[in-house]
Amino acid sequence: MPSDPPDAPGDPDPASELHPVPAHGRARPRRRHVGRWVALGITVAVVAVAVAVGLAVRGGLEARDALTSALDDVPAVEQALTGGDTQAAQHALTQVQEKTAKARRGTSGPVWAVAGSLPGIGTDAEAFRTATRSVDDLAQDVLPPLVEASGVVDLAGLRAKDGGVDLGPLERAAPLVARSAAALVPVERDLDALDPSSLRPQLGDPVASLQDKVRTLGSTVTTAHRATALLPSMLGADGTRTYLLLSLNNAELRSSGGIPGSITVLRAKAGKVTVVGHASSADLGPWARPVVDLGKDATDVFGTQPARYPQDTTMLADFPDTGRTMAAMWKKAGHGSVDGVLATDPVALSHLLGATGPVTVKAPATGGGTTDVELTSDNAVDVLLSQVYAAIADPAEQDAFFSAAAGAVFDTLLHGDVPASDLQHALTASADERRLLVWSAHDREQALLAGTELSGALTSTPRGGAAVAVLLNDGTSGKMGYYLRTSTRLTSSQCVAGSSGTRRDVYTVTLRSEAPKDAKESLPSYVTGEAAGIDLKPGTIRTNVAVYTPQGVGAPVIERGTQTVGGDTHDVAGRTATQLTVDLAPGRTATLRVTLLTPRAGAGSLELWTTPTTTAGGLAVVDPASCTG
Repeated sequence: MPSDPPDAPGDPDPASELHPVPAHGRARPRRRHVGRWVALGITVAVVAVAVAVGLAVRGGLEARDALTSALDDVPAVEQALTGGDTQAAQHALTQVQEKTAKARRGTSGPVWAVAGSLPGIGTDAEAFRTATRSVDDLAQDVLPPLVEASGVVDLAGLRAKDGGVDLGPLERAAPLVARSAAALVPVERDLDALDPSSLRPQLGDPVASLQDKVRTLGSTVTTAHRATALLPSMLGADGTRTYLLLSLNNAELRSSGGIPGSITVLRAKAGKVTVVGHASSADLGPWARPVVDLGKDATDVFGTQPARYPQDTTMLADFPDTGRTMAAMWKKAGHGSVDGVLATDPVALSHLLGATGPVTVKAPATGGGTTDVELTSDNAVDVLLSQVYAAIADPAEQDAFFSAAAGAVFDTLLHGDVPASDLQHALTASADERRLLVWSAHDREQALLAGTELSGALTSTPRGGAAVAVLLNDGTSGKMGYYLRTSTRLTSSQCVAGSSGTRRDVYTVTLRSEAPKDAKESLPSYVTGEAAGIDLKPGTIRTNVAVYTPQGVGAPVIERGTQTVGGDTHDVAGRTATQLTVDLAPGRTATLRVTLLTPRAGAGSLELWTTPTTTAGGLAVVDPASCTG
């Protein structure tokens, strides 16, 4: 059939006249043209995809090499920062930036957009692209302000001539660190959205490693941001500040560590901190009526005692509640307002003594006068929680000795020649074990503290709300906690079959008594609890155990041996708190098996909060099974 003649110049477009197409003649060739174009279109699409894949592979290989090289150079930046060599850090960072920018270019553009939508490889391609972009953002936006801030703040040079802290460098570094923290937020968000388990192992493992490293960096940046934002104001940059330092006694356990026996009054002004007074918690109250409203949740679990007796303020699960309650008691007793409350214990003091070296404390001597007692990092716990009760009978003199010990350590910290790195290590160890707690009466500062280890906020923050907690409170009314050994571990974690993502976690709580069998003869009555009139055989350790589930998780099943044991269960801020009592004779052990059923349990670690004791810290991270349903 002859081909159609071309349209004559000026002829109207046939399609525009809307003539009906005949059922013969020109219809058949048009179908062949359509078929050819369809075939050609498919061919072009296949070729385009092949070219796109080829370009993506080539760009990906180049990006991979550049990214690998960049990551290999990151430790040089870290080492230079740690060593205080800002110039070397900047040089190393420049090299990293060049390589991450090259990697980003290699995974940018329409080719990678096509690759990201292809079946089979799209998820991996998009994940690699996200990881590359995130690393470049770290190099270009997150790390530069940190490097600049390191040139402003020298930890070793922060100490002023008068023994205080030079606040100027911290105030200049604050906006730099804040900028870094803000730039890190979208990076963490994008990386956290990636699921390494859905990727090929060759990519999934490196992505998981990158996520871990960025989380670690995030923790460091967040800590630096909070420190530079908090320290100037809390150390009196804007006026004089007054704080109460509670010395917690682990020999008589409370949720946060122990009863607050002695109180040290600290004053901060323009970076200089001084000890201006001492007091005993026995000097405050007790009051017939609560000094603050604890709210229904806390009152249901602990009653009103924590708001009437200063020794019971640390019974509260949330340290911010402890802080505001103790501040209210201090004011009600006529001592005025305070700007915050801090708490520490003898184990934390031993960490600090590792930085300061030994200190000498005056103690009452037998027959009158005083004697010098040397406190070291090795003997501080034994001296403060055991030997003092054998050597000093008067509770008021015991509290005076505790205050003197805390004052001596902090005076050396504030005015001695203590290496900044050693001090930082001691404070970090104490915070990581939940042995250093801080509450600020100023809302902006408390908001920055919330969510940190220092806040001790179990029931009032998302971080605390997601945690499992096993808290201990002494029921002996003595000082037998010194002889109590404790451990809490996640011993089993399994997905429940056919449950749409429910996970069964089993925690094993072990309490063991190392009290002497002849406690009645060998220990003072105020240690065994006899002096308080408690109806217990001397040497028995009574402990009230409170189990807090994460938010959204129902009451636990608690077993002791082969029996399920009951307890008082209450709703607390969207979670449950179950409390039961354990009595231990000398040498005996009690093991509790705590089973939790967590619905819609996804992947990720959990924090396990416990009461810090003489031998066990109060914070751990556990890794339960991932049950996505």
